[in-house]
Amino acid sequence: MLVGLFSADLPQIHEEFAAALAAGDAAGVRRIAHRVVGTLANLSGGPLLEYGRDIEELSVPENLPILGPRIDAFRAALDELEQRLRKAFA
Repeated sequence: MLVGLFSADLPQIHEEFAAALAAGDAAGVRRIAHRVVGTLANLSGGPLLEYGRDIEELSVPENLPILGPRIDAFRAALDELEQRLRKAFA
């Protein structure tokens, strides 16, 4: 059930991250990262969870220029996790 919810929410997560970055909304990036970290805590833990926590902590206006590439890498890793989870629970 959690995998299905994660898969269903992933496109919205991607859109929200992109919109928050485009708007220069550090608080929005922090909120999204916090939500994803909560989900990851239930699904996988490990390095991806820590990476999400780092993004959450770095989400302040002065860090937005460096967060774009980090968030892109995080989003790609979330996609990979989703694929692994789908295969494991298919």
